[in-house]
Amino acid sequence: FFDSMAMTDFMELAAGYPVFVLPFAAVALFFMVLSPAIPAMYRGIKKKDGVEVYQAIEQTLFPSFIRSWIFMRLIAVTTPYSGTIGAKVNSLSYDHADIAIRYHKAIGNPFASIHLAALINLGELTAMLPLVAGLGKQRRRCLPNGLRAEFHKKARGTITATIDEIEVADDQEDYEPEVQLHDEAGDLVAQVWIKIKVSAPEPSKKTKKEQ
Repeated sequence: FFDSMAMTDFMELAAGYPVFVLPFAAVALFFMVLSPAIPAMYRGIKKKDGVEVYQAIEQTLFPSFIRSWIFMRLIAVTTPYSGTIGAKVNSLSYDHADIAIRYHKAIGNPFASIHLAALINLGELTAMLPLVAGLGKQRRRCLPNGLRAEFHKKARGTITATIDEIEVADDQEDYEPEVQLHDEAGDLVAQVWIKIKVSAPEPSKKTKKEQ
């Protein structure tokens, strides 16, 4: 179990060793802080439940920027393209997501603003993270099969994408949530709609055995 006293003792112990040992000490400290969250993270990854993974990481004592970095590295492993935009998750639950990107050269266009492809990528990521997790809890799957977008102004600085009140009926097969993207001034920069095909609930393992 990791606490502030354990960290102090660890740092005092590391200070007595040569400099070349410090990287190994840093790695050990990293996993010491992360270790309480690993079981829940493993369950979430196995179930493809990004919300469970995110909530587990949020319970650690890392600063917020490190927690976000860990989560996005995991996203980059599962969906490499989404990992290229440098997104930061501000909040995430089964019916809500708030994810931001900041302008940088890799996602820029010739007009010193964020490329529309990066904005669409952000919109898809914001919609799919809570949807895949929420539907997974109902033993349902979803697959994007189309999208449309409207762009209202140049995307400069930090752009935040949000989605709220996700509700998919039990018998619903098609769903098209809207993601809104705003800049730091609160102005609407873009809207992205993701067309999603939703499967019927899969039978539970208990039901399959009875059949």
